[in-house]
Amino acid sequence: MSVHRRTLMTQLSLSALLIALRPREAFASDVQYTYDALGRLTGVTYPSGASVAYTYDAAGNRTQLTANGAPVGSFSASPGAINQGGSSTLSWSSTGATSASIDNGVGAVTPTSGGSTSVSPTTTTTYTLTLTGSAGTTTKQATVSVTPQATGTLTASPSAINQGASTTLTWSSAGATAASIDNGVGAVTPITGGSVTVSPNATTTYTLTLTWAGGAVTKQVTVTVTPQPTGAFSASQTTIAQGASTTLSWTSANAASASIDNGVGAVTPVAGGSVSVSPAATTTYTLTLTGPAGTITKQATITVNPPFNQTIQVTGAGPVNLRSLANTAGFNGAQNATITFQVGSAVTITGAAGNSSTAGGRAVDTGTWPSSSFAIALTLQVSGKIYGGGGGGGGGGGYSGPSLGTPGGDAIYAQENLTVVVNSGGQVKGGGGGGGGGDAWYNIITDGEGMQTTTYYNGGGGG
Repeated sequence: MSVHRRTLMTQLSLSALLIALRPREAFASDVQYTYDALGRLTGVTYPSGASVAYTYDAAGNRTQLTANGAPVGSFSASPGAINQGGSSTLSWSSTGATSASIDNGVGAVTPTSGGSTSVSPTTTTTYTLTLTGSAGTTTKQATVSVTPQATGTLTASPSAINQGASTTLTWSSAGATAASIDNGVGAVTPITGGSVTVSPNATTTYTLTLTWAGGAVTKQVTVTVTPQPTGAFSASQTTIAQGASTTLSWTSANAASASIDNGVGAVTPVAGGSVSVSPAATTTYTLTLTGPAGTITKQATITVNPPFNQTIQVTGAGPVNLRSLANTAGFNGAQNATITFQVGSAVTITGAAGNSSTAGGRAVDTGTWPSSSFAIALTLQVSGKIYGGGGGGGGGGGYSGPSLGTPGGDAIYAQENLTVVVNSGGQVKGGGGGGGGGDAWYNIITDGEGMQTTTYYNGGGGG
C-alpha cells in the first residue's frame, strides 16, 4: 500500500505540475504528444516551446516529470539617447537560458544570467538580445537613439594669392547649431553654408568651428600668400657739388629683379648693393623691385648745387667775416666756390679797438668753409686799407705777444686757404697795442701776385 500511495502521490504531483506548466494553447490542436513502446505518455510539447517529459520505473509507475519552458529575460539601454561619439550601457538578465548574444557587433555575452556591455553606435540602433535554452529561444530589444555629430566643409578659392589680393572662404554644414571662422572673421551665417571674402597679409590657416549638441567639430583650410617685395634705397650724400659723386645703396626682400633709372639700369645682387653716380643736375633716382607678388618703387633725390663763382665787393668799415659776406651773396655751403673779395681804394676796414684787458680786434676774418667736402678758392684783393684794432696801453713789440697792456688785432685772420693780393695804394696793417703790435696777416697760406711788400706793416708797439 505504501508503494501505491507513493505512486499515487507521485502521479498527483506530476499532474499538478503539468497543469501549472501547461499554457492555454495546450488545448489547441497543435500540441504534440509522444509515447513509449508500451503506449505510455512520455512527452508533451506546446507551441510556445514549453515541454513536459515523463519517465517510469520498472513497475510502470511514473516517477519523474521534467518541465522545460522557453528562457525568460530583460534587456535595457542606459542612456537610451546619446550624442554621436558617446556611449550607452546595454544590460541584460535571463532565466532558463543556456546562452545569450546581442547583435550589431556585440556577439555572445556572459554571464548568461545577466551582465552589461558598453556600445557606441554612430547612428540610432536597435539591439536584439537572443536567449537560447533547451526549450526554445527568447528575444528582447533595446533601442539607442543617436544624435548625429555635425559635419561640414571649408574651402578657399583661390587657395594661393599675392599679398594685397583676396580669396573667398566657403563653408557648408549639417547638424550644427552655430558656425564661426577664426582670424578675424567671427560668427558666420547661414550656418548651413555661405561664403566670405578675406585678404590675409601672410599665409594663414582658417578654422571653421561647428557647434552641435555633443560639442564642436572643426575644419581647416590654408591660404598661401606670396609677399610683395620690400626694400630700402638711400644715398650716402643727398647734396653734392656739380661734378662730384655719391653712392646709391639698396636692399630688398621677396624681389626677383632690381633696377635703377636715370642710366643705372639693372643692379645686382638683387638683395642689396651699391653703385656710384655723378648726376650733372638735381636728380631723383627710382629703385624698382619686381617679385612674384608685384612691383614696388623706392626713391632717393640727389641735389646738385652748381658752383658759386662770384666777385663780392667789401664795403663795410667795421670788422668783416668773408663767409658771412658769401652767405649773404647766395653761397649755400654745399657747393664748390671760387670767390674774389675786393676791398676798393675808398674802403677802410678797421678791427675793434682794445683796452687794458681786451686785445684789439681782427679787421678781416675768413670764417670757416666746407673745404673738406667742396672745392673752395678764396681771394682777397686789397686796394683800400685794412687795419687791425689797436690794443690797450703797455709796451710795444714787433709781433703779437705778451707785454704790458694788450696786443693789437690782426689785419687779416685766415681760417681757410686765402690768396691775398695787395694792389698799388692798398695797405694791410696790424693794430698797435700796449703789449705789442698785431700781425699784418695771420695764417695766410698763399700770397697773391702783385703784392707790394712796402704796404705790409706790423702794428706799432705801445708806449
